[in-house]
Amino acid sequence: MKKILAIVAHPDDEVLGLGGTLCKHVNMGHETKVLILSDGESSRNFSTEDQLKSAIDKRKNAACSAGKIIGYGEPLFGSFKDNSFDSSNLLDIVKFIEHVVEDFVPNVIYTHCSHDLNIDHQITNEAVIVASRPKAKSSIEAVYAFETLSSTEWSFNKRRSFQPNLFINIESEMDKKLQALKCYDNEMLSAPNSRSYEAVQVLGKRRGFQVGIPCAESFEVIREIKK
Repeated sequence: MKKILAIVAHPDDEVLGLGGTLCKHVNMGHETKVLILSDGESSRNFSTEDQLKSAIDKRKNAACSAGKIIGYGEPLFGSFKDNSFDSSNLLDIVKFIEHVVEDFVPNVIYTHCSHDLNIDHQITNEAVIVASRPKAKSSIEAVYAFETLSSTEWSFNKRRSFQPNLFINIESEMDKKLQALKCYDNEMLSAPNSRSYEAVQVLGKRRGFQVGIPCAESFEVIREIKK
């Protein structure tokens, strides 16, 4: 049995980026956990502290509901300020992730693409790479980076773009991914916005068609050890 850890910046990234893959891991009997580093709300404008707290609680509840649907249960949460990871000490983020890694002892880690437009995604990737650095007798066999709609494809940098080289068939898991995504319905927009249910389905088909299957999630292989 493998131990799978997804490390994401915001509540909803875990479903947008790899909801189908997480569902597949759960169905395969792998012990699966999700670590969410921020609340996803504290960078927004609220009139009162009570409104902010209510929004944070609602977003966390949505993450827990999504986790139940996919099957890994309640996520772990960090307390780093939303869209302000660049104002945090990178070492603090690294140490927080290291503590989770040491406690859970994962075999596979998924995290954000380093090329994303969102600064929190970029720093999450950097912190994960440091926290999962290769050591003798490490449990970590693979580290993969996923794409996040409305961030990865908005980084219009020809020299640094998402180049997937791992494709996971989620034809049987797409319905559950969409069901879990509805827990974050307040974060979703109407088509043709990138962050829409239609866009999620189109991306799944596009990545699948790239490799001759009906539907897929795609990843960049950061590091992989075959045993």
